[in-house]
Amino acid sequence: YQRRVRGPSFTTMILLITAALLALGTCESPVPYTLPPVIELDNGVKLYFGDDHDHNGHAEVEERFGAIDFPELKFARPGDYVDMTCNSDYGYTNYFISPPEEPDLNKIAAVAASYNNTDKETIVQTTITVPDVQKGSDDGYYYCIVLHNGKDHADHIHKPFSIARMLLVIEDPCAGKCVGEDFVGCEPNFDDGSHVCVKRPCYAGRCKETERCVVDGDSDYCTCDLECVLTTSVSDYVCTEACEFFTSECTMREAICKDGIDRIVDPTLKNGVCLFKQDTVVVEGVSYHDGYENGDLLYLKAEIVSQGVPPAKVEWTNGQGLSLAESSLYIHTVGEKSEVLTVTVTQCKKTWTSTHYIEIDEGPTDFEPLITSAKWASCSALPGGIISTFNTIPHRYDLACTHVLASDVMVPWFVYGTFDTIEGDVGLSAMTMYVGSTIFEFQRGWIVNMDGAKLPIGPDEVHVFNHRRGECTVSIDSNHLIARCKDIFELYNDGIMSRLIRLHHN
Repeated sequence: YQRRVRGPSFTTMILLITAALLALGTCESPVPYTLPPVIELDNGVKLYFGDDHDHNGHAEVEERFGAIDFPELKFARPGDYVDMTCNSDYGYTNYFISPPEEPDLNKIAAVAASYNNTDKETIVQTTITVPDVQKGSDDGYYYCIVLHNGKDHADHIHKPFSIARMLLVIEDPCAGKCVGEDFVGCEPNFDDGSHVCVKRPCYAGRCKETERCVVDGDSDYCTCDLECVLTTSVSDYVCTEACEFFTSECTMREAICKDGIDRIVDPTLKNGVCLFKQDTVVVEGVSYHDGYENGDLLYLKAEIVSQGVPPAKVEWTNGQGLSLAESSLYIHTVGEKSEVLTVTVTQCKKTWTSTHYIEIDEGPTDFEPLITSAKWASCSALPGGIISTFNTIPHRYDLACTHVLASDVMVPWFVYGTFDTIEGDVGLSAMTMYVGSTIFEFQRGWIVNMDGAKLPIGPDEVHVFNHRRGECTVSIDSNHLIARCKDIFELYNDGIMSRLIRLHHN
């Protein structure tokens, strides 16, 4: 029932290869074989395998005395020497059945019966070595048969013998694998047929496109140090659309590698000088559009007052961040539901953003506008002396001193703006409101002056005062000082240099 051929053991070699595979851990192939829990032999006998079955053809769940340590799967290359070791913790003796022979349960049971009156069982181990294995003759299922002592099996194990099997596959796990200039070798795993490709240091694609790969002995690493050569030649200088200057394209690629920001070379370089002119001015704010119906065309415009060099870029997006257009003028088709559109203007490293609320009468909407009354018109005072008037047309003024921004002599009420210069730009430093006989003022730094006294305003506080047409409130919301006089006006102050005035259409 067994074949014993002496030869060199491969057990140590297999352990070393397994350890190397675990250390390398790259390009490991999936296990190509799945062993069934039950097989039917040519003689019609069914053998069950697994922890929930005994190994003599019966599907009985029992305590696993007589467990067999025998690998289920092993790979070998043609011509290899293959060692197969079978261990059992509780048996009298064991032996092997090699392919193409299959187990004959009656014959095994007769052999087991001859050991009924022998000595007690002990740990058994048997190893066979098959030399020069070849596909078609040595591959297939090998069975390890463990015989149990008939005298003791009533107390310890309810079967006279146990069977374990191993599938030997004659196939080189590395055959046809790891081929190409990027690979220096292949490490096979003879336990499951997988393999690990060993790549050369700094193989193609090892580092990102902007990185440099450095060989360090048998290893490698990626770095953003591109070893750029310092140059003073103006012909090597590079300008980018983000208004950056680099001494060469190499130093620009180093910056891209380090911060991950793509850069585009700008053609404005002339005689070694970047012709940047960062004086783009854009009107920012919030606009509301109501009274439209499904299918109407809405003409929207990014309010670019002046254009710098390089030209500013424009992008329109919807509430889901989907890009809609990249032009200053955008013609939007109104849908069935209310929408929020955003236009972003970018020049160099500066960005301006405006939001457009398109309101359709559909009940509750997904956004809550700052103003929930019927119809309003707005005017904005922005840095740089820019005034966006109530008809949404921007103008640049040489502003100084105090100017009337809005008024109604019939109520009466007036809003005055006081302008000064901050960080080189003209800005609104204070806004004074006269409503009937009540006077209050918004000053830079979120300061409220009420009838000559400083009025402290907290995040959750609302101050109310009356006038002959009704009442006004002063509060802070999202870092903005807000004054609301019902059905007259609303004032928004960013606390620094910008203001927004909204008037009710009545």
